[in-house]
Amino acid sequence: MLPGRILSATAPALRQVARPRPAVIGRRWNSSSSEPSAYSSFFKSFGRPITKVCLMAVFTYQLVFFGWTKLEQDEVRSERQAEISSLEAKVKDLQEGKKE
Repeated sequence: MLPGRILSATAPALRQVARPRPAVIGRRWNSSSSEPSAYSSFFKSFGRPITKVCLMAVFTYQLVFFGWTKLEQDEVRSERQAEISSLEAKVKDLQEGKKE
């Protein structure tokens, strides 16, 4: 049996379901006023500058944060190295004291 023959009885119903709907173009949500709202006009004029300022602030924060973290790691590393050097010197002095 062919699949077309099985669906022949339901074909009109399938055509109605599969029929594409026309696209709605240019729908206005607020059809009573022809002018845009103050909110939308504000963001049309200042949206890009506000976005640029926010992105630059995030970039600056990240740059300062990573710089601060690097300096802090260098400080901790130098403190640990100084402690290791002092402990090595103490061990060397103790080993020399035992040999004598």
